[in-house]
Amino acid sequence: MTSPQPGTGPGGGSASSLDTAIALYSQGRFTEALATTERLLSDEPANALALNVAGAAARAAGNIGAAETYWRRAIATAPRFGEAYNNLGTLLHEIGRPAEAEACYRAALAINPNNPAAHYNLARTDASLGRPDEAESGFRRAIELQPGYVDAWSALGQLLLDTSRGPEAVTYLRRATELAPRNSDAQFNLGTTLLGLGRFEDAIVALRSALTLAPGHLGAMINLANALKQRGLLADAENIMRQAIGVAPGMPQLHWTLGAILQTAGRLTEAEAACRQALALEPADSNALANLGVILRDLGRSDEAEEVLKRAGATGDGQLRGLTNLGVLHLDGGRMSEALTALTRAAELAPRNPDAHFNLGNALKGALRFGEAEASFKAALALAPNHVKALNNLGIVQRETRQIEAAERTFRRALAVDPTFVDARWNLGLTLLATGRLAEGWMHYEARAELPPDARPFVLPELPFPPWQGESLAGKSILVLREQGIGDEIQCARLIPVFRQMGAKRISLVTRPTLAPLFASLGVNLIVPDSETVPIEVHDFWAFAFSATRFLCPTLDSIPAPIPYLGADPARAEAWRSRLSSDGLKIGLVWKGGALHANDRYRSLPGLQVLAPLWRASGVTFHSLQKGQDEGGRWPSSQPMIDLAPSIADFADTAAIIVNLDLVITVDTAVAHLAGALGKKCWVMLPAIDTDWRWLSDRTDSPWYPSVMSLFRQTTPGDWSAVASDMADRLVRLASESR
Repeated sequence: MTSPQPGTGPGGGSASSLDTAIALYSQGRFTEALATTERLLSDEPANALALNVAGAAARAAGNIGAAETYWRRAIATAPRFGEAYNNLGTLLHEIGRPAEAEACYRAALAINPNNPAAHYNLARTDASLGRPDEAESGFRRAIELQPGYVDAWSALGQLLLDTSRGPEAVTYLRRATELAPRNSDAQFNLGTTLLGLGRFEDAIVALRSALTLAPGHLGAMINLANALKQRGLLADAENIMRQAIGVAPGMPQLHWTLGAILQTAGRLTEAEAACRQALALEPADSNALANLGVILRDLGRSDEAEEVLKRAGATGDGQLRGLTNLGVLHLDGGRMSEALTALTRAAELAPRNPDAHFNLGNALKGALRFGEAEASFKAALALAPNHVKALNNLGIVQRETRQIEAAERTFRRALAVDPTFVDARWNLGLTLLATGRLAEGWMHYEARAELPPDARPFVLPELPFPPWQGESLAGKSILVLREQGIGDEIQCARLIPVFRQMGAKRISLVTRPTLAPLFASLGVNLIVPDSETVPIEVHDFWAFAFSATRFLCPTLDSIPAPIPYLGADPARAEAWRSRLSSDGLKIGLVWKGGALHANDRYRSLPGLQVLAPLWRASGVTFHSLQKGQDEGGRWPSSQPMIDLAPSIADFADTAAIIVNLDLVITVDTAVAHLAGALGKKCWVMLPAIDTDWRWLSDRTDSPWYPSVMSLFRQTTPGDWSAVASDMADRLVRLASESR
């Protein structure tokens, strides 16, 4: 609220005494100003102007009750005294009586509809009472009446920010700094807003300006440190916070803010100490508890973290953060129900906070409650339409629920907001590839090189020769680098004969040791590093496998897919032949993938028993190719199984087995790609959740492995019964036909 004004108004009496009181007030000598007006009022109790000055002096001196009394006497004495109404309104709002304050402002405006201060104060009351539209109109009217009204420009900017109109808010807050370039609070408000919008460089400039104008401005120091932290300038952020602690060592927020910076720097023990110092100053500080809980989690002390975060989520300014961090802790621990409880409470606590809805949406997405997750992400976007992470995750939910066109639009909307947002580019690429639009899909798929290092599917090389961009390879040499999983390598091995047809004089392939014997049949120079770094001789070009694929197959019809493009070693194939059954159809089974795969909980079967419907097919012998999880697992005595897995040394052995089989039945693993590359009939079981892009959408065949591969898609997440039943019916027919 604006400060009360002791100045003009109706009255009379001793002008010199009143002038003296006003002069003392302007000098900050409030007690003396009050005493002077009281002496005047003892002689002239109906002097409205003196009563107005007395109210202002009493309020400034901290005597709230006396201030209210003086202003009410001024109004009773002079009912048309608009300034007294306005001043009384500011006091009433300040002490938590907004309805009475509103009545005062409206009375002031009835007296003078063009009073900018009354419009401003009424707008502030409207904002506090949850009437943003009326508040916006009031602020704009105040600015219209007084274009240089700095507080109104600043308040309108804050209102726009609170109603998720951040970029527009910056315009008004910046105007406030232009009108009052020496006003530290205007610079602080601008910097704080820019920080909230993620414009960290601009925020740093504004907050440094605020500190230049007011070196001890603790709010500016805190927010500047947070902006510096976001930019990765951790040493500068730490230095600012230590300066702030030197100014106000008893302020808990400074210590827990320092703790957050130290946590980001990986100095967890020091971070814990900083948060505990904050709690020593204020044991119930929920923000300090929220930060400490995350630090304890990172230190591996989950039980302590949970207890601390429960305390943080109970009450206080940090309650929202405490509940959010508690929810994340439960998510990490696989305690979905408890996570949802905490994050639902956070969203209820802060219904106007887009991040609260976003976090709840993430938990609901993880719980496969996609309809509710979609609603939460949309709630976040209703509050913050440019929330790119909410847009990205909404797109993922839409894709998982087969709303492919909507997902594409959502990812494109995220990129329209932030063209540099890598996650949205990556997901748009996956969506386009899954719908067969390879040319644009490959382009966005290149975003995988820009993902954070821990999410990137390969190590970026530092090579003294250029990446291949589709140039002629006649007489040239090319180095093909591996990326992602073993199945990806097998899928992309089809490029080798294509490069040879293009005239490449030398082809080198970086691969894993377990694939080297299999890829020996390709007739190329194999490089098998013991680590991700290995000396490599100079070639004309290098390429990641899928980056090269994008130049060779811009459409589904152009996929280089001559089948087979891999072969089994004849000696190994002959050696394995004798170990296989000679009766009926020979079927190879794989029911689990690698445990470390990001989607393993959905793509792997819970156990071999899921495939029990297959046992009703007669004239069939099953062979276990299951390596890793469930290797050597138990199966019913009523269903004999030849377990080959213990003797499989590498993928060359697996290939030698597969060429002797009639059919491979597998979940989405490298074995599926191997069977397809060998030209062997293969049935692939695909999960309903996060189905890999290469299997496209809703197809039962694969253009990557034409004529040999059939796809069986799960329709309900977690339920494989329909898939098993469909395969069993088909296997019965196949066995009958073979007989």
